[in-house]
Amino acid sequence: MVTKKTALQATRPSAAERLEQSEQFVSGNPSTIATKSQAKSKPAESIVQTPHIETEKTKLKRLTLDISEDLHRSIKMKSVSLGIPMVDMLRTLLDSNYGNS
Repeated sequence: MVTKKTALQATRPSAAERLEQSEQFVSGNPSTIATKSQAKSKPAESIVQTPHIETEKTKLKRLTLDISEDLHRSIKMKSVSLGIPMVDMLRTLLDSNYGNS
């Protein structure tokens, strides 16, 4: 029996590479998305500081919220441009407006 070995990509793209790829995709030109070897490495800057959530001390509750597709797209684009997960960005926003601190 003959087996064929294939190489798998072991590393994930950096935040800067994901940002560049998403900007190219949104601009309507996904065929020009750079591969890891072609991408220019730039550190992603984050304006929003993500609070550290200690799950052992803080009990978390789930919040479900229906929003329009346009609003979701806007929030997602902002989170991608900042290079942080959407959930962390929204937690920070909610905490800054409604948190106890």
